[in-house]
Amino acid sequence: MKQPRDTSSIQRQRLAAWLQAWQLTRRLEAVPDAPGDPAAAPHPYSAAVPGRRRKAVSCTVGDPARLQPGDIILMPPDAEATRSRPVYVALLEPLSDGRWLAAPFGPLPLPAVPGELATGRRADPLRVLCIWNAAAIVPARLARGWRVGRLLLCERRWARLLLDAPDPRTLPAALKGRLGPPLVHPLDPRHDYLEQERLLWVEPA
Repeated sequence: MKQPRDTSSIQRQRLAAWLQAWQLTRRLEAVPDAPGDPAAAPHPYSAAVPGRRRKAVSCTVGDPARLQPGDIILMPPDAEATRSRPVYVALLEPLSDGRWLAAPFGPLPLPAVPGELATGRRADPLRVLCIWNAAAIVPARLARGWRVGRLLLCERRWARLLLDAPDPRTLPAALKGRLGPPLVHPLDPRHDYLEQERLLWVEPA
């Protein structure tokens, strides 16, 4: 007889792995760049996502009318958050006011909370889609970014289920297995992470 899986143990393991990645990221961010260090230079926003040809992102989207649901866009460096690191977003759906609902991809390779989805992609910048942090973005800003790919049909279905689910516990088991562990304790360092990620949507100057 097949033994039931200990979900609490699995969640603890996932949380421990995420915390390790978060702590490593914080330590690296605390190391000052040496003068003339290439790391201190602006990010190469015209560079391609790993595994894609450079020409795929050699120019901006340009025309907002070319934006489509499922597009993956590298945001332009027009705000502090998008200048400090490359920020990729997935276009989920057009809104009635003309803006796009877009969800960012997370900076870490593992999902932090139930609102983050592990895509299973190999490219580091596209491993975790943060549905909880989806925001309405004007098409003109998106059009200044670079289209680097598209969501798979299964990724679009997963995103829709997460957007529509009133309670993550009602989601299919296969999808819940791709989500981060629950956030319960008020002193959990993931609160700091979530607050930092909300700054992505501070309006550009």
